[in-house]
Amino acid sequence: MKIPLYLQRRLFWLNLPSTILIALLQRTPVLRVLAVADEMVIVSPLGTMLRSAFVGATSLGVMHTLAGATELATSQTSPASATVGTPVTFAFSITGTLSPPESWTANGSVPPGLSFSGSNTDTLILSGTPTTAGSYVVTVQAHNDAPALSTSIYSYTISVTAGASTAPAITTQPASQSVSVGANVTFTAVASGSPAPTYQWRQNGSNIAGATNASLSLNNVQSGDAGSYTVVVTNNAGSDTSHVATLTVAVAPAVPVFTTQPVGQTAALGTSVTFTAVASSSPAPTYQWQKSGAAITGATGASHTVNNVQPADAGLYTVIATTPTGTTTSAPAILAPVTTQKVVGAANELGANIRHPNGRFYDQLLLTGNAATFTADAGQVTRISYLDLNDDIVQVEFSGAGSVTLVLDTPSGPAAPVSYNQAVNYMKGHGSVYLADTDSSSYISAFTVGRMTAFDPTGGYDISKAVSATNLPANNGNPLFQPATAYDGVADLGLLAITSASNTFGGALTANTSYWQDRGYTGIYAPGVLFADGRVYLHDLTAFGTATPEIQVGSASNVRVTGGNLRQDNNRAVQVSGFTSIFFAAGTDSHGKLLPAQPNQARLEENGVDVTAQRVTGGTP
Repeated sequence: MKIPLYLQRRLFWLNLPSTILIALLQRTPVLRVLAVADEMVIVSPLGTMLRSAFVGATSLGVMHTLAGATELATSQTSPASATVGTPVTFAFSITGTLSPPESWTANGSVPPGLSFSGSNTDTLILSGTPTTAGSYVVTVQAHNDAPALSTSIYSYTISVTAGASTAPAITTQPASQSVSVGANVTFTAVASGSPAPTYQWRQNGSNIAGATNASLSLNNVQSGDAGSYTVVVTNNAGSDTSHVATLTVAVAPAVPVFTTQPVGQTAALGTSVTFTAVASSSPAPTYQWQKSGAAITGATGASHTVNNVQPADAGLYTVIATTPTGTTTSAPAILAPVTTQKVVGAANELGANIRHPNGRFYDQLLLTGNAATFTADAGQVTRISYLDLNDDIVQVEFSGAGSVTLVLDTPSGPAAPVSYNQAVNYMKGHGSVYLADTDSSSYISAFTVGRMTAFDPTGGYDISKAVSATNLPANNGNPLFQPATAYDGVADLGLLAITSASNTFGGALTANTSYWQDRGYTGIYAPGVLFADGRVYLHDLTAFGTATPEIQVGSASNVRVTGGNLRQDNNRAVQVSGFTSIFFAAGTDSHGKLLPAQPNQARLEENGVDVTAQRVTGGTP
């Protein structure tokens, strides 16, 4: 069929961006093929020599529009030219009496290094950097779904020439790596050269079968994979060999070693927290999470999540990693709940804004279950009461910023106190205290109700009016106490654990407190926390069974043991940090009985080093 005269015209190509040229061509109802080649130079209608991005066009062949009503000629000579190593772009577009095509079909022999894109757009693009010389024929066909029409299949020839060859040169060298057994490793190199070079990786000078890409990946490496790795890049102009990359494969220990320790966390009540730990060993270890030394049922993964955090979830969390040849326990991580309310959990407020003889005001709480979280009003003290396992009424007092959680181990009750004449029902158990979000205004104390610490203005005893007072005389006639009862006079706690976003705390005044536990950790655990007024007081500390004794702080200038000797029933060393001396001083129990200073009977360790001689002062020889 003869080409209409109005379509017989010569097209001239200017040095314009391809998007503009395509837009200009779309005004002509023809199938257009645009070829981009950086080195083409043509003459413009103005006679100016321009560096062009497109090849000159002539009419060749016949093509139908999608409407099929008009015969149109292509505007591009075939074959087009390209050069190995030089980027090129070919754009195919068609217009007619109907809408542009909605899809394209592309087939044929695509030059290596090029690929099609835009198959669902008005313009089909074939672009890339040719890698292999030769003559290639591609076919394209445009489709319009409404109405369902297609053009004829158009064949387009691309002649790729080799161009000037350049020897390869490695521009990015592979890097040495050190990993553990079982890790995945990737070496990567980048090389220039024309034509594009091939790659061959080597280990210790020998070719690695199939390793012919720019990257070499080794999965689940073992000790036999260790060695020297190089890559040789080659084309017809020469070759280049990379620097040596050394792979070091560390054999995992038989006994687990923790590479990631669990991290202490605070959590608003009702939220969730996750602890994560990683231990390295060969074979890989199994895991068992513990809370305060007790195994958590079903917690056998590298991570453990506590959902819907409640006061009873407070504790020190650890994980034990086990292999057939041994076990290793992670460092402990504190979970301390936080609240903005006066008290949440199993406790009631018996009295508010009670005036102490010293002029201070306090709120009185009574524990009614195994755990509660509470706060203190600004400028006031909050006190909570329960019975320890020696049947002493224990008072835990707190002031300042933060939240306090009291958790009882082996709880029972509520029941009347057997050692006191009082019509109040108490919970009984072995308590531990966890503090969160504290600062330098925060103070904690713990003591028992004794003849020195009980205040009875009416001759009876009202828990809501009980106060701590070291200057009150012994009152043997106080009806609260039973004349025939031998009172212990020292509060028992398992653990005092403190975490602080500001890494500060006021002071821990627990000189009337003996810390003990038969599993997990016992003592005072506040790593990284600076005690602003320097005071960390305790009566004594004893670990039984498998428990680990701790006096760990970030910094404290006045650490005292008042009337105790730190003798450890299980002969374990007391783990210490954050102080240069610990002073063994005299003290008193809550009934006014003198507790003379005693000599130290513990071994103190810091990071595995015996520091007893450097830390201990005071005491009786």
